[in-house]
Order: sequence, then structure tokens, then C-alpha cells
Amino acid sequence: MSFSRPHLSLNTAVMTRPCVLAIGFQPEDLPQWPGQTPPAEMRFVPLHQLGDNLADAAGVDCVVCPLVTARFDALEVAAELSRARFHGTLVLVMPRVPRPQIIVRELKQICPGLSVELVHKAPH
Repeated sequence: MSFSRPHLSLNTAVMTRPCVLAIGFQPEDLPQWPGQTPPAEMRFVPLHQLGDNLADAAGVDCVVCPLVTARFDALEVAAELSRARFHGTLVLVMPRVPRPQIIVRELKQICPGLSVELVHKAPH
């Protein structure tokens, strides 16, 4: 997976969180964020284990997922986050789309209190 630069910088607050859950990724799939240290802990979990991991891991304030995969999409992730009463940050790794604010608005409707950040991947 190729990611565009310099748009890889996550919010500094996200990078200082004690635990980040990556849904639908393997470690090699995520971009490296130049000049930033990784979070204290990054867990790679399947969507069906998201709720359990949110309950088990103290300090999870950030979930990273792709916009769409063959098995799920970000709306399903937001629904799981809502069930778990998550009020942290969802970081979407996604291609550039014409009106990303529509996606952000829908995600926030599904999971009130959710903060959404976008990281764009290169189209190739």
C-alpha cells in the first residue's frame, strides 16, 4: 500500500496516546509517520474483536481503519465504537474523495462524540 507524503502526519495528540487499535491492517500496511515516534502500543485486531479490545485495554483513545475493505467499512467500525461507548478518535486511511465531510458527518451520526481524522493514501 502506498501513501502520499506529506499528508501522513497524524494529530500529535493521537500519536501520544497509550494505545491505538488498528482494524483491518497488518503492521506493514500502515504508513510510517516521519519525524514522529509511534504510540506506546499499537494493537492490530479484526473488527469482530474491536469491542473486547476496547473493554480490555485501558487508555484506548484512538482507532485506525481503512474507509472500505472487502470485509467491512468505516460505518461498521463506527457502529461497533458506538456500542462500546467510545468517545475517542477514529483515524480513517482512505483515498481522496470529493466531499469527505459527508463521510465524517455520517460517522459522527452513528457514533456521537467521535472525533474523525483523515489520512489520505496515494491512488497507486
